[in-house]
Amino acid sequence: MGEKALKALLAADDRDLRSHSPNRYPDALGDELPADVFGPEDGAAALEAASELFAWAWAQLP
Repeated sequence: MGEKALKALLAADDRDLRSHSPNRYPDALGDELPADVFGPEDGAAALEAASELFAWAWAQLP
């Protein structure tokens, strides 16, 4: 249940939802290659979000 809550929180805060569809639906990009849609800045943003989530979760532990 906690995983679903975190996913909802991340989805609600995600202004650019294009990172979610291709992961679940491989044909969501149509004829475009992932390299043509996602750039280094997308990877950096995802890493930053994951790092912040990890830091928050770690702080919640007793």
